[in-house]
Amino acid sequence: MKSKKPITCSLLLAITVLMCPETIQADVDIIGEWNGKWVSEARGQSGPLVATFSKNDNGTFQAVFEGRFFKIFPFRFVVPLILKEQKSESITLTGKMNAGDLFGTFQYTILATNEIVEVKSHSERDHGVFRVTRGEPMAKEKEKRRKKRRREEAKVFRHGN
Repeated sequence: MKSKKPITCSLLLAITVLMCPETIQADVDIIGEWNGKWVSEARGQSGPLVATFSKNDNGTFQAVFEGRFFKIFPFRFVVPLILKEQKSESITLTGKMNAGDLFGTFQYTILATNEIVEVKSHSERDHGVFRVTRGEPMAKEKEKRRKKRRREEAKVFRHGN
């Protein structure tokens, strides 16, 4: 008669792996460029936003947020992020960044899926939400800004200023 011990051990191992939440890996990939808008709920302002996410070799993440205030003033914030929670279909990241005396230190909480990234931000003087998705609408605008910046830099270089 064959022993049922190997089958029982294999079944027990499979159940343990399936029931253990630490073994669940999120299938969420936020690396790359996302496009959308930012909204300051405290000030009633909003504008276009490009968010670029990357992951460092040590497992931490970084977000670069680029957009415009009042439709003409560009901004660019680099925010180091820490993975706080990982589920099968979402991840939660947190981070903070000092935006100077005008806005103070922002705390960020990011909930990301493969379809949308929602960033909740708050500081002593402002709070709001960034919502971005994968897509191309903002890529053209970003490329226009890059070309304009390159032209301006070339002009400065040619004139020696």
